[in-house]
Amino acid sequence: MRSINVYHGSLAGEIEKFKPTSHLGSRIQGLCSIVTHAALDRANGVPTIYDCNIVCKESEVFHIKDWGSPKPQAALYWYCSETGREEHFRDEYFQKAMKEGLEPYSEKWIEWLILEANFSGHKLLSYENKVEGKGLSYCVIDDSIVRIVKSEEVSFSQINRALESAGRKYFGFDDSDWGEIQRYLAENSC
Repeated sequence: MRSINVYHGSLAGEIEKFKPTSHLGSRIQGLCSIVTHAALDRANGVPTIYDCNIVCKESEVFHIKDWGSPKPQAALYWYCSETGREEHFRDEYFQKAMKEGLEPYSEKWIEWLILEANFSGHKLLSYENKVEGKGLSYCVIDDSIVRIVKSEEVSFSQINRALESAGRKYFGFDDSDWGEIQRYLAENSC
């Protein structure tokens, strides 16, 4: 069994259990995720960092490219592509989605991703994060493998200090998004 210490940043309030397709990574990635949702998505809530533990077999982790999108549709496409089932994605899922008029954020995409991962025996996707901070991040498929160790409310001042200490080159945001994040932090840090 493999044990991985990871973090999740959220504005959603008290999380008791993670949903499939939740993303976890380093502490700085979690902090960055909080301010990204606040600054770019205009989300509100209590900034909270969750210290978590993932326990799974090495064979249940599938490494995938960073699919560059928070949409479960994109995750499913890349997963099928990298497991040699791209044609299946087009013939099965994409055709159904077109007929049903599904949006890229539809829960149906998550159901299909879980179905595909279960078919292959994967419970966790790992990827080199290209945006919220360098290093591995994880996308949970089977939420039973994640345990929350503790949670901590954080301030935007703490997040600002962490991002400043990491430096601009550590993150993969375009200049426009980075500028929005910096403006938000300047306005909301004490």
